[in-house]
Amino acid sequence: MSATDDLVAIWNLDAAYCHRIDAGDGDGYADLFTDDGVFEIVG
Repeated sequence: MSATDDLVAIWNLDAAYCHRIDAGDGDGYADLFTDDGVFEIVG
């Protein structure tokens, strides 16, 4: 994979995060993380 491909993949993932959060799609948002990922909110 080239550096350009890497950047496009990151941009697409970022767009997917934003789209799913804006749509209120919590399950879809969670699906973007690895199975062993942890999401913590501090504060």
